[in-house]
Amino acid sequence: MGRCRKKIGGRTYKNFSDHDLQRAVALVKNGVLTERQAAEQFGIPKSTINRKRNKKNLKPVGRPCVLSTIEESMLLDGLVTAGKWGFPLTSKDIGFIVKNYLDTEGRKEQRFKDNLPGQDWLKLFLHRHNDVLTVKLCENIKRARVAVSCDTINLFFEELTKTIEGVDPELIINYDETNMTDDPGKKKVVVRRGTKHAECIKDTSKSSTSVMFCGTASGVILPLYVVYKAEHLYNTWTYNGPPGTRYNRSRSGWFDMTLFEDWFFSIVMPYFRKFPDKKKVMIGDNLASHVSTKVIESCKTNNISFVLLPPNSTHLTQPLDVAFFRPLKMKWKKQLDIWKDKNTGVLQKSQFPNILNKTMKELGPNASKNIIAGFEACGIVPLNPENVLKRIPRENSFSDDSWLNSFESHLAERRLNVISTNPRKKRVTVPAGKSISELNTEIVDTNSISNDIEDLEVVFSEEPVIDSINSEPENNPIIIVIPTTDQLPGPSGNNNQDDDDEDEVFDTKNLRVNDYVLVKCLYNKNSKKAKFKTFPCLIKHISKGINGIKFICSFLRQYKGRSETYVFPNVEDVMEVSEENILKRLMVIKEHRNTFTFNM
Repeated sequence: MGRCRKKIGGRTYKNFSDHDLQRAVALVKNGVLTERQAAEQFGIPKSTINRKRNKKNLKPVGRPCVLSTIEESMLLDGLVTAGKWGFPLTSKDIGFIVKNYLDTEGRKEQRFKDNLPGQDWLKLFLHRHNDVLTVKLCENIKRARVAVSCDTINLFFEELTKTIEGVDPELIINYDETNMTDDPGKKKVVVRRGTKHAECIKDTSKSSTSVMFCGTASGVILPLYVVYKAEHLYNTWTYNGPPGTRYNRSRSGWFDMTLFEDWFFSIVMPYFRKFPDKKKVMIGDNLASHVSTKVIESCKTNNISFVLLPPNSTHLTQPLDVAFFRPLKMKWKKQLDIWKDKNTGVLQKSQFPNILNKTMKELGPNASKNIIAGFEACGIVPLNPENVLKRIPRENSFSDDSWLNSFESHLAERRLNVISTNPRKKRVTVPAGKSISELNTEIVDTNSISNDIEDLEVVFSEEPVIDSINSEPENNPIIIVIPTTDQLPGPSGNNNQDDDDEDEVFDTKNLRVNDYVLVKCLYNKNSKKAKFKTFPCLIKHISKGINGIKFICSFLRQYKGRSETYVFPNVEDVMEVSEENILKRLMVIKEHRNTFTFNM
């Protein structure tokens, strides 16, 4: 798709809004203004107002879009659904979705190369739907976090409602530790055009310092607690810090049970002692280092309810995580960047309290506002579980369209089901000084590969051998050309498929050229070793005859012994397949450098 660049001295196009045009036409129709007066007032050509008034040339200027309004609406719903379920799509993903849709519909779009839209189409698509879609940098979160369900949140709030009933906001506190790094991060700079790497000379390191923050639902920020990674604590590490801050150290640089107890009795208890006769609540994550027998006994004695958040839910239920730490880290990086512009070397522990103090001062009154907003966003104060539940995708919150429901179920499976694919490692016996290949390590433990080689009818020749397209599949099994005997025989999908699955007949009426399908082939037909094996293949041609529909298919084989990745062989492997041997249509889950992964 070509780009349209405006030429100097060329014709000027529409430079007014639709709203102004509608107002101008309405004023002319009502007799308030003449066409000339409306043109001068709104800066719209008189001829344009005349055409719109007389309802002439109402169609948009330019060539129609590739996808209709309904098709773009369906694509829009799918993109929004994918983002809600935690799998937002990239521009490349969207391009392949459109390509697969056009291929499925049997449409050949001349403006696209091989039906694959380019960046220009995506840019205009986003512009047409800029009220719904935008482009942002995504953040990666663990699957364990997104596995938090509505039932878990509802159960948490059922117990929390009983706990905080009648408790004042200033007596509900939330605590959490975070690390302040020695890296101010990246920033945009102005450099010469064509510069590949914009580098800024600034000394940084991967070191960090732990800080425990604690705040109430009324906006009170309790004194900070700093933990250095060191064996000993020095007096210069405690100067010029935020008022009331306490300092300690540990070998790991993180909180352990001893430090947590010291923080509780030196920071939390002095604040709670101001309200001796009132019920108090302390909310935090369920780390093992934050659960101490001494702390629990003290909470019981002083009428303090110790509430632990559900596992892997702090991004939803932790007020400090939700609304406080992000603006804090932004101010920290700004102050750290200012310090590094004037100093060389990494951040010294003696300078850490001063920069932390400047960070808290710059945050100022926003610190209280942020912590209050965090309690509200987490639905704790005021109590409103829906603030959290609305951030969790629900299956009944989407459209009833069949394709969207299938898309939703696929995303739900990817989001909630975590399947480990790490194989069990096995020791390989190799003589000293001898190297091995990937194939050798797979053959050491099993004879399945050698059995598969015996089952295949392999033909070695100097010239490439391809099955005749017009030959019968019963008389001519797949002939695979293997250049060397060290390579794997060819693709093998679900080779041990049950007979019950093979009896099911797939409806091939909706299959089209360039669709990927799973095909079963019979090996060793007239021997005791006869069995079916399945292979993925690409439909090259479809023909109808007396005996039914025949499909000319190009077969794929496994890529370097990987059971889930397939490639086309260097010598094309083509065969005629009858419709009863096609098991199902395959969807390309991933395509990378001519390798394919299917939903086998």
